[in-house]
Amino acid sequence: MRCLPAIPARLDEVFRALDSADRAVRTPANAIEISGGGHSLTLFSQ
Repeated sequence: MRCLPAIPARLDEVFRALDSADRAVRTPANAIEISGGGHSLTLFSQ
């Protein structure tokens, strides 16, 4: 039997932010902020 990963509840919002992005910058906290079109996504590494 194969286990499929769970899809996060807000994954559609992540794709919406990525699709409308027109800039990516590094933040003072060393994250990457992707933004544009009224949406933003901040990515941190672990």
